Amino acid sequence: MDLDNKFRGAMLGGAIGELAFGLDDRAALTAAVDRCPSLVYTDDTTMAIGVAEVLVAHGGLDPETLGRRFHNNYRREPWRDYGPGPPALFALVESEGLSYAATAWRLYGSDGAITLTW
Repeated sequence: MDLDNKFRGAMLGGAIGELAFGLDDRAALTAAVDRCPSLVYTDDTTMAIGVAEVLVAHGGLDPETLGRRFHNNYRREPWRDYGPGPPALFALVESEGLSYAATAWRLYGSDGAITLTW
């Protein structure tokens, strides 16, 4: 399977993730997806979509570009069950004109960066 198909599969998995709870085989999950008139997903999936959009458009992740994408997605769909963190961060960026990284530092004591080790 090529990387593009793996990526698409991961994104689809995010969209159907909640359906998979309690369904222990592929046939049951496929049948559940087929019965859904539409797939409903949460803020976590919206943010994963934002990461994918930035990666595709820019070939990497820049905190400000990613922050703007998250913010725009939030503005478009604020009802997606966001916890208090992102709306607070976005409101502070809007009211004080701080960068996303500076705002994350102010709210959480870090720039929001994640270091992955393998």
